[in-house]
Amino acid sequence: MQFFRSLFCFRGYDNRSRFFAISNVIYILCILLTPVFKGNTFIFVLFLILFTSVLSLTTLRRLHDARLNRNLTIVPSLTFVLVATITMFAEQSTTYYLFIIPILCSTLFLTYPSNKKLNFTLGYYGPINMQEYQPESTQRKHQKQRIEPTFIQNQPLNIGNNSICTTLSADENNNFRIKNRLITKGIGVKIFV
Repeated sequence: MQFFRSLFCFRGYDNRSRFFAISNVIYILCILLTPVFKGNTFIFVLFLILFTSVLSLTTLRRLHDARLNRNLTIVPSLTFVLVATITMFAEQSTTYYLFIIPILCSTLFLTYPSNKKLNFTLGYYGPINMQEYQPESTQRKHQKQRIEPTFIQNQPLNIGNNSICTTLSADENNNFRIKNRLITKGIGVKIFV
């Protein structure tokens, strides 16, 4: 569900690969669905509005990522609407070649590199939480890190009202022993090994 919400986001960022994938899926779906809806103009207009809005928003997010002017969103959207309308009402199948124009307009935005080093999830970065689509290894990376305890000789480790003091000593056979003393305030000292 979050993936579909991210398609209609105004404030996010799309990297090159996500922009390329979304725009190509829209062009291919429009090419495939136009002959199906040749007789039903109302359904075609509904699909055209949906496809144009998704294309406009992914272009806007790509422009945010490339730090370009937002007004450039009109270029691929307007050419897409014009070409799709011409293809719908024209009787010749050669009009499908006109889809090269909006494809080239969209390809122009692929040439601009990202200026931000953002943590993209499925090519998207923005206010919509896409953590469920991240691989588990990346998602729980910080949770799986283990912190090893470090004991300093004769330095107490304070735990609430208690302190633990560790002493390292060697006997005549060079066998090391660790003595731990638990110091509880008001009770006294307990020594354990």
